[in-house]
Amino acid sequence: MPRTHLTRAIAVASLLSLTGGAAFAAGTEPGTSVSSTVSISYSSGGTTITQDDAASVEFVVDRKVDFSFQGQDAGGTVLADQGADEQVMVFRLENEGNDASGYDIDVASAGDIGLTHDPAGGGEPGTYSVYVGTESDLAPEDAVYDHEGTTTIGDLPADAVRFVKIVAHVPGDAGDAATDTFDVTATALDAGTNTVTTEVTGQGLQGIDTIFTDPGEDGTEQATERYVIQAPQLSADKTAAVVSENLTGDFDCGAGSAVSGAEAAVPGACVEYVISVTNAEEASTDAVNVTITDELPEGITYAGIAANTGFDTVNEAGGTVTAELAALPPGATASVRIRATVN
Repeated sequence: MPRTHLTRAIAVASLLSLTGGAAFAAGTEPGTSVSSTVSISYSSGGTTITQDDAASVEFVVDRKVDFSFQGQDAGGTVLADQGADEQVMVFRLENEGNDASGYDIDVASAGDIGLTHDPAGGGEPGTYSVYVGTESDLAPEDAVYDHEGTTTIGDLPADAVRFVKIVAHVPGDAGDAATDTFDVTATALDAGTNTVTTEVTGQGLQGIDTIFTDPGEDGTEQATERYVIQAPQLSADKTAAVVSENLTGDFDCGAGSAVSGAEAAVPGACVEYVISVTNAEEASTDAVNVTITDELPEGITYAGIAANTGFDTVNEAGGTVTAELAALPPGATASVRIRATVN
């Protein structure tokens, strides 16, 4: 009986398929079924034999809770002027997970500016409000958000971005270098609810686990920024001295040189007021549009300006002297010497 030589070549192919979900930059949607099948192909006696779906396995994609929350202002600092309105501090929130998620925003502030929360966004000096929008700049369509309690800002689909904005209305009496620090916290919430998301594990390959993969791996991220006031530090000084007793009545009070030994403010005497204003050397900014107003008291009559050092203009009207200066830098002083006669 003749012998038959049997030669077999075996090939194995594996096919991976995903059903039931979409793919995002952050990954495949949770609940998506991922199945993998194996097919075998081999040759026997010159014939190719194929066995499709010789073996298979299937699992379900889990939920990845991942997001970033970061301040957007250089150095984490917003410089603000005294009395400035709508000083905006910006934080960027991005859903980097593979499913829609809501977020709660909590704000804690402290400092010597003393800003207080206004949930309605009324804009009163000394208050701040929180807004949420799709752009980094403050916009009319931004929604005011009350950060008290646990409240969602709305669901963010996977890969979506929102901007959280602290909008401050700085009081006019805030001092130079005064600071308020804001600790802003974003917490993941279950989509469509105000329920804080928790990790769920142990559901097996056919169930959906919920896993935290944010930087802190706890579903909560915090960013810190601060407001710092930039303001001049102004001080004023005023002195008075008798420059001439003018007993003879011929002294030119408006422009005459001071007479040594004069001290009696008798009727007809010439009195000199020296008014100076100084911006402290350690001040963080110029004083701009500086105006001093001095109303001469009853019993004396304006005689003239003996000297002006640093002011742009000095004028008198009806016994009131007004001196104006466009800008007074840190460390600079402007002064004016006003002469008047005693009635």
